Parts: sequence; C-alpha cells; structure tokens
Amino acid sequence: MKPYQSIPCELHSQYELFAMHKTRCAIEYTDKQNHKIKTEAIIEDIYVRNHAEYCRIIEQNKQTSEIRLDRILSCFPLMA
Repeated sequence: MKPYQSIPCELHSQYELFAMHKTRCAIEYTDKQNHKIKTEAIIEDIYVRNHAEYCRIIEQNKQTSEIRLDRILSCFPLMA
C-alpha cells in the first residue's frame, strides 16, 4: 500500500461532522488490494494510527470496518 497522503482539512472536518451527527453516508473507497468498494455506513470514529488517519464505519449489517482516509474516493450524506 502507498504511504499515507494527508487529506485536505476541510474534508477531514466534514468526516468529523458526519461522525459527530451519526450521519448515514454513501462511501466509495479502495481497499488494500485497490478494489473499489461501495457501501452505506455511519462513520463511528476518526483516529490516527502509525502516522495515518483512519475512520471506523458501521455498515448496515452492523459490521465494522476501517478505512484509511486517503483511500476514500467519495463520501456523501444520505437523506433519511
């Protein structure tokens, strides 16, 4: 996997807002094997580990996953 690339502050702030408000989002990202993944999930937490930023998501089936923030291709709130 490529070294972590910092994301823009505005984007980081948006992810934090989604987490604070428990907003259900449509998220598209690439996994460690560079496969594109699309999911609907709530961003539960944003954190730093080994000099990289991650978010933990809770998907519709209650499964939790971890996404490195620089691997997110798009993240949009879903209307209730």
